[in-house]
Amino acid sequence: EIYNDQIRDLGKAYLAAMGVDISNPTTLNEKTSDIVEKLANKRGNSYFAPLFQRDRAVAASSAEIMPGLKEVYDGYNTMNYEIREDSEGNVFVKDLSLIPVTTMEEVMTVISMGLRVRATHETKMNQTSSRSHTIFTINVIQRDKLSGQAISGMLNLVDLAGSERLKKSESQGVRLKEALHINSSLTSLGKVIMALDPTNTDMPHIPYRESKLTRILQNSLGGNSYTTVLATIQPLPAYYDECLSTLQFANRCRNVHNIPKVNYIID
Repeated sequence: EIYNDQIRDLGKAYLAAMGVDISNPTTLNEKTSDIVEKLANKRGNSYFAPLFQRDRAVAASSAEIMPGLKEVYDGYNTMNYEIREDSEGNVFVKDLSLIPVTTMEEVMTVISMGLRVRATHETKMNQTSSRSHTIFTINVIQRDKLSGQAISGMLNLVDLAGSERLKKSESQGVRLKEALHINSSLTSLGKVIMALDPTNTDMPHIPYRESKLTRILQNSLGGNSYTTVLATIQPLPAYYDECLSTLQFANRCRNVHNIPKVNYIID
């Protein structure tokens, strides 16, 4: 069966946990690309496996939030895309390009190009600091040849820019505005997770619309999806506050339970 599946990565700290030198921009970019590609291959290979009496159509897309919502495929597209919701309550990005793909190699072309052109700039803490949240999506539609019944699903790979302590990064000007947006959207994400926690009775309203990030991830966070969160830390005294914040967030995520279902398409 095909379900929605979301994998979210919290910043670049996981690279340090893997023993990667995060001060080396070449190594950082290679490892980021390698991890995304492995996740896509592990989940995506089954999308192209031949099936008896079933047809499949697969498409891939990539976008970044910085703070506008932009497409990252064939260079930068300066258009700010709009977030919409269909009659079934599914959130989507209007007019975002869906690139038809027939092999994992074609999927990786879309992902690799997105990784190459995503916004990165140097700060005091990171030579290639991500200045946006990036979302790679693989969409699948499968139709039974005999009954005509169709089902749909998607795999989202979400690379979140890490939260930034301004005193340490010393960001100024444009970099400062980017950092404030990143921190604001991650704060909104934390609020949504807190509101979804069934043990928390103080927040009956779930603030999905507080940021573009949480709006796009609405189905992933508290809807029809299997969701995996990778929250890793750099266990050094200098990063105590960041480690504690990440672990507290991850602990709250454990309390959120989704109930995914097969997405039948009604003609």
